[in-house]
Parts: sequence; C-alpha cells; structure tokens
Amino acid sequence: MRYNYVLKFKKAMGDDYMRKLTDARIKELEALGFKRWIKDDYDRLYFNIENTKILHVERYHSGNINWATLNGEPITHADANRLLAVKAYVNVRNGELVIHGSREEARSHIKEEISKLIDLEEKPDKTINSQETRTFLV
Repeated sequence: MRYNYVLKFKKAMGDDYMRKLTDARIKELEALGFKRWIKDDYDRLYFNIENTKILHVERYHSGNINWATLNGEPITHADANRLLAVKAYVNVRNGELVIHGSREEARSHIKEEISKLIDLEEKPDKTINSQETRTFLV
C-alpha cells in the first residue's frame, strides 16, 4: 500500500502547494539530507534517513548490518532494515511528499522524522481516491 502525504511549504510556496518549490527551498531541503533526482518529467528530492544522522548504521564487509542506532538509541538490525527500506521523496513540481514501502510503523516513523526536520504542523486528514492523504504546513 502506498501513502501520500501532501506538504504545503509555507516559506517557499505560500498556501498554494501546487506551485513549484523555489531553488532556495530546494537547497534548504538538500542541506537537511534530501538528494535531488531529475529525469525526463520527474523532479524529486529523495530522503535518505542515513544522510541525516538520525539513523546510524555500521556494516560488516558483506554489507549486512553490524550495529544500528536511531537518535542515539540502539535498535535491532531488523528495525534498521525496515527503516532503510522506506522510500520517501518530495515531488518538486507540486510539493507532494510520497512515502511507501516496508511496514506502517516504519513509514510513520520516517514521516515523523521528516516532520521534525522541516517543522511541519499537521492539518486534518483528507481521503482522496481511497488513499490516505495528510496535509501539512511548514
């Protein structure tokens, strides 16, 4: 199941979340750990929890997890893998935050961490086309 979380970037876009993110806001998000990817008609800022130092993972030479901490607290290897399996990105063209993959607990934890990073305030939930959608303000 895929969950979409719609962001309204107040500083960059005012109240209209369908406008494109400004270059200044994109640079701010990149500084917070997002990485920009552009291909054809796609323009996205991907979130990697390892780049933010929220999740610290040490690996064996094989690539398997040796040690993992989340916000400085040790977590199981399975939990670390679940968090790493979550894919999250912001669509630059419309400001939409898309989070999918792994388990609901991992998706919601990634959403919370992104919310903390960019100081989001949650507005009431809306349901569109049987997909869970939440609206936020920065």
